[in-house]
Amino acid sequence: MNVTKFYEKLNKLENNIYVIEEVVEVLNGVYESELQHDNVNLKTLNVYTGSKLTGNKIEAYFTSTPSLAPWKTIIKIYSNVSPIYISYETSGDQVEAGDINNLQDAVVETQENLNSEIYRATGAEKVLTDNLNTEINRAKGSEDTLNKNLSNESNRAKNSESAINVDLENEVNRAKAAENTLNNNLIAETNRAKGAEDVLTKNLSAEVTRATNAENTLINNLTSESTRAKSAENTLTSTINANTPIWNDKYTKNEVDNKISQVVSNMDWKESVATYADIATTYPNPQDGWTVNVKDTDITYRYSGTSWIPISANSIPLASSSVDGKMSKQDKIDHDDMNSKKHTHSNRSILDIINQTLIDNWNAAYTHVSDVVKHITSTERTNWNTAYTNNHTHNNKSVLDGITSALISNWNSAYTHISDAVKHITSTERTNWNEAYSKEHDHSNKSLIDTITQALIDKWNAAYSHISDTVKHITSDERTLWNTVSNKFNSSGGDITGNVKFPNDSKLEWTRNTDYARISFKNTSDGDSDSYMQFLIGDNGNEYFKFDSVNGSTTTELLTIKSDYLRYKGNKVYHESNKPTPADIGLGNVENTSDLSKPISTAVQSALNGKANSSHTHDDRYYTETEADSKFATKSEISQAGYGDMLKSIYDTNNNGVVDRAEKLATTRKINLNGDVTGTVIFDGSEDASITTSSRQIAFIGSDAASSNGWYKVASQTMSGYGNTNIMFAVCSTYGNYYAGILELQMRTDNTSISCRALTWLSKYGFNINHFIIVINGMTWTLYVYRDFGQYGRLAFEILSSSSIGNKQQAWALIFSDNNTKETNAPTATTISSDVKKTLTWNDLKGV
Repeated sequence: MNVTKFYEKLNKLENNIYVIEEVVEVLNGVYESELQHDNVNLKTLNVYTGSKLTGNKIEAYFTSTPSLAPWKTIIKIYSNVSPIYISYETSGDQVEAGDINNLQDAVVETQENLNSEIYRATGAEKVLTDNLNTEINRAKGSEDTLNKNLSNESNRAKNSESAINVDLENEVNRAKAAENTLNNNLIAETNRAKGAEDVLTKNLSAEVTRATNAENTLINNLTSESTRAKSAENTLTSTINANTPIWNDKYTKNEVDNKISQVVSNMDWKESVATYADIATTYPNPQDGWTVNVKDTDITYRYSGTSWIPISANSIPLASSSVDGKMSKQDKIDHDDMNSKKHTHSNRSILDIINQTLIDNWNAAYTHVSDVVKHITSTERTNWNTAYTNNHTHNNKSVLDGITSALISNWNSAYTHISDAVKHITSTERTNWNEAYSKEHDHSNKSLIDTITQALIDKWNAAYSHISDTVKHITSDERTLWNTVSNKFNSSGGDITGNVKFPNDSKLEWTRNTDYARISFKNTSDGDSDSYMQFLIGDNGNEYFKFDSVNGSTTTELLTIKSDYLRYKGNKVYHESNKPTPADIGLGNVENTSDLSKPISTAVQSALNGKANSSHTHDDRYYTETEADSKFATKSEISQAGYGDMLKSIYDTNNNGVVDRAEKLATTRKINLNGDVTGTVIFDGSEDASITTSSRQIAFIGSDAASSNGWYKVASQTMSGYGNTNIMFAVCSTYGNYYAGILELQMRTDNTSISCRALTWLSKYGFNINHFIIVINGMTWTLYVYRDFGQYGRLAFEILSSSSIGNKQQAWALIFSDNNTKETNAPTATTISSDVKKTLTWNDLKGV
């Protein structure tokens, strides 16, 4: 239940004036609320940005007075500064009937809630009692099961211990034998490795000496080559200097362009056109000298003043049998070929006698010499055999087939071009040659440098790489010795592949400081009855065996063997000499009895000893328990009888068998309840009478310490599904600044979100509506209050009404308790409290 908060009122005293200072928060530049106290002297009202009339004075405010409550004052302030301080004088507060009614309503609501809580608690106690009895019966059954399981586990553990001890002893013996074998092999390998290291050291020293001599030789040869290169550079420089005037005696691009410009200086070039017909449309009024290129024929035309004349070389047609013109490239080649082949036959008279018959005979002879069986000379046969022997296939046949006479002619022209006296070089070559000329020098050992060939340099590079590589050059004995190393263990580090066998009692041993560990195997012959593998550790008795398992980055301890215990996965393994106690297995409260039947504790047995048998046979001279209870007083009843005060002459003065005071209850009586809980209970002795009450839900918010003003959390709740939370708070101050009010809160959840449907003051005095806010975070809402009292000003929140949809209780847990911890940061409001909209008054219409 939330606590209703009421503000403390100021008593009116004769000739007494209260000086009040309120600290308020301004939200969005506007603050509007009732002043905390009544009967304010407006002449003394001041608003400042600092406490006790310090800081800047704020003039932008106005006040109003409710028509039905003229002792109250409402102030509205415009300010961008927060907080601000309102100071004024008042003669005291006036208590209204509404304040009394609110308090009465809060008390009644508290009583109703208390009655509901008592009824709920009684039902809950009944459920807890039933559950407790059920749990007792279940626990007894579980104890029987645990006793049986413990006995089975004890027997299994003993058998397991025996098997582990046997296996462990065998493994220790085997490990000792393996340790001895490994130690012997390790010593032998160490001696062999030391000998090999000595040989390698000597060979390395010899190789260093040889490589040093080779390096000196290479340095000398390099010096000689440097001298020769300088001489060659001098020669190149002289050649370049001699030919530079020739190379420079050429037209530059600009000079060539100027020459062409001189030839065509009387031409006025225009933009090209697509076809010849476009000339007339593009240039309808040409002038003499205009020159245009036609794109489709690539012919250039010049206007002569009367017509367009083709002037480019491609405007002259190729010559034909009927039209004069220019020759094509092929025509020129054919013409030159014919001209070069023209001749006069000196045997023309012989040629004239050649006729068709003679030609036919010659063709027949040609056919004869062209048949499958060739007629060749011995010289031809020899040449053909030689050609067959030298027959081969070119991998680049496709390239060779592409070589034509025209291509060879072009190559010959290019060769002639690059072989002429005037060399054609690029600008980069010119720069390089000039640089070479500037670095010209003579080599005194030119003759030696001239003997250095690329093949010799390649050999030197190979030798340098050879002596610098990681593969060292060793003797055949060293190679044989090193080849056997692959079948031996490394003296330090490395991997072992394949099986490792120890044919004797060798041991595998580790030593570190004074500690050691050893694995060995003890066996004398195949007929041994005590062969074993031994795992041995030693030094000061603190060493132990540990077996771990690794899965990824996680290491799990499986088995630990120490001198005092054996642990599996961190848990002790019990054995014959280390049996578990009842406390070790969670049965410390179970008596260790040896009864054949189900054992019971000594305490239970002692209690049973004082009891009678469960059944017996008696005669009619004895009363049954029921008969005795109705006729005789019990020991307990007698012990509480009061003796002298409870004599029959005292409690039954009229001797009618009924206690005198009990006779007064024969008539129906009524019990009236007053105070926090009110109501009437009828008691007539015929049945039980119940009183239902409910406790108050009240919380103190804030602190009485100095400088404790600030934001405080009042209540919060996490909602889910669909539903409402409806809470009515009574709020009042506990000491200074007597504020009071009734605050209504309604929250709504729509399964995925919650919203504040109402945070409304049904009635309030002195509180600032901006000081009460709701903050929503996901599905959780929190009510915050800004306590503006510097000291002695806690606020009391009491829940007057709390319900959900169709239920008098909350559907979700409500966090609501005392809180004196101030929020570090001011919360951001989702909803700010507001006043209930009142009916329109005459004051509301002023100025309309």
